[in-house]
Amino acid sequence: MGLDVYVGTLTRYYSGDWELITQRVGRELGLTVEVVRQDDHSEALTDPNEIRPMIEHWQSSIGPALGIDARWDEADVQPYFTDKPDWDGYWGMLFLAGAVANPTLAVPDVWPDHPERRPLVQITHKRHGLLRRKGPPESGSRFWCLRVPTVWLPWEFDGMWHGRFPSGETLTVGSVSELNTQLRMLATDLGASDDTLTVWEEAIGQPLGEEIIVDGQVLERFERSAPLEAGRRGLAMFIRLAALAAEHRLPLRLDY
Repeated sequence: MGLDVYVGTLTRYYSGDWELITQRVGRELGLTVEVVRQDDHSEALTDPNEIRPMIEHWQSSIGPALGIDARWDEADVQPYFTDKPDWDGYWGMLFLAGAVANPTLAVPDVWPDHPERRPLVQITHKRHGLLRRKGPPESGSRFWCLRVPTVWLPWEFDGMWHGRFPSGETLTVGSVSELNTQLRMLATDLGASDDTLTVWEEAIGQPLGEEIIVDGQVLERFERSAPLEAGRRGLAMFIRLAALAAEHRLPLRLDY
């Protein structure tokens, strides 16, 4: 399963009223793209008129419990944004963060079999119960907000929350503002200007000179990017999407 990043309302996300990049490209090419996710929500509610009140009720009830303003606009007119850093971009970005946080460690030249087990990305995960504030991981990483949450909400807080969503999922939540801060801090540490980030995001590897034919359409194959290049592209993509989440005050979440 690949990894995508979604920015938009939770109503739109859970109702399925959005397209992955691969779905959009497939539609434009006249191809059918089947999406298989780790968690099957095929039997979940899909009517936005039923989902939105659930989200809004959750917002109004969880805010006082957490002592924050948990509201954002879930209206249909809100835009959405999505892109596909894939797991290479995600793990590569964490490799970069780990190497900056601990200069004794280096980004590997080739992909390891289990990137999540590398010292560069290993952190302590502790469950503190539902709706309980979680501080940064015990490792003291400067980039904990990149590593632990799977969803970032437009809330103002400096730690993490672990709680149940209206969908029934139990997720670890970070703040969009803190995500932006730490992403930008990593880019600064790497000496990456906005122009550099644009170049990094546009780099997609070299063509292999091979073609794949799917339903009569000719698609070119590209080599897999090395961890360093994939991490740079992932970082640039996350920075762009996190900035959109902050600008429009919308949630950002991983989709896989």
